[in-house]
Amino acid sequence: MQHDQALIDRRLLVVEDDPLIALDLQDILQKAGAVVIGPANQLSTAEGLFQQYRLDAAVLDVRLEVGTTLPLADRLAAAGIPFLFQTSDPGAIGDAHPTAPVLRKPFRSEQLIEALQALLANR
Repeated sequence: MQHDQALIDRRLLVVEDDPLIALDLQDILQKAGAVVIGPANQLSTAEGLFQQYRLDAAVLDVRLEVGTTLPLADRLAAAGIPFLFQTSDPGAIGDAHPTAPVLRKPFRSEQLIEALQALLANR
């Protein structure tokens, strides 16, 4: 797979509670040259990573085992950090973040990379 340089050394927070999907996301992003922060499987862990690292973008599963990532999405938006949702239930987002890209699971790795490249294009 050929990619441009958009993801090289970019710090991307990954929040996903399914361990297999989390590992897959981590693998896809690392192969594209990104630095993966996480993956976090709980909102509290993700918020700690958000506070600890300077992030370039985030990939958020909407529904976690407990709660959702919508409070974190609010904090990311307030901090000016772009993010996308990846979910099997886009309805769970509601109208909370209408401008955030949504990847519906399952998706191809190229779709994830392209969506992140577009998010980071203006940064």
